[in-house]
Amino acid sequence: LRRCLPDAAARVTSLVGDIAQLSAEPGTEPDPPAAEHLHLRFHLVCCVGVLHHIAAPQAALLALVRGCLLPGGLLQLATYSKISVETWQPAARLLLHRLLPDVVDFAGALLRQPSAAELRGVRAELFAMASHAGRAADADAASAGLLLRFEEFFCAGGCRDLLFHPHETAFTLLELRDMLAAAQLQPVGVFFSSLEKDRLARRAYRDAGGTDAAQADLARWHQVELRERETFG
Repeated sequence: LRRCLPDAAARVTSLVGDIAQLSAEPGTEPDPPAAEHLHLRFHLVCCVGVLHHIAAPQAALLALVRGCLLPGGLLQLATYSKISVETWQPAARLLLHRLLPDVVDFAGALLRQPSAAELRGVRAELFAMASHAGRAADADAASAGLLLRFEEFFCAGGCRDLLFHPHETAFTLLELRDMLAAAQLQPVGVFFSSLEKDRLARRAYRDAGGTDAAQADLARWHQVELRERETFG
């Protein structure tokens, strides 16, 4: 920012915060480093890859809006899509159970965190399995191939977040719409991970009858996602 906008940098305040400090139980004291910043509110708040890892996401969203966002401000929110997750996670959990039965149980529940050696080993096995994807009717190879499509798989921290996070949920767009409404937020648009995905998705939105210029109708996007389940995957 200082290099790109040297004249504006002095007028811009940015802060990396902890949403847990905002949604702490009443009467609890925040950590000293966070306490001095809790009074600040911002025009732009980014909450990316966080809300779906919180036990009470609605309460956390309300705390974020009330504690950090200025009136008329913009919240950038990215969470897991329930519809997309359901296309790969059940098969992936079953495969992880077979590879690490004392880490993931038969129902797909996480029993404990894998060690660094176990994580390296299971990633190596998944790489080997994925190399056979498409050659035969091998469900395990297909599941492994799907996992390799996620950028998070290729680093240890990302792989833990993707496959072994101790608390995880996902939302449909209708659920997100209701959560945003409860926080008195109105969608102003959606964003995608690549230009090509953006182009295809926006065309599908128009084909589904979407006519608003902002393409911000989450109910319409929900219908798009039901037709193409990896729209937000």
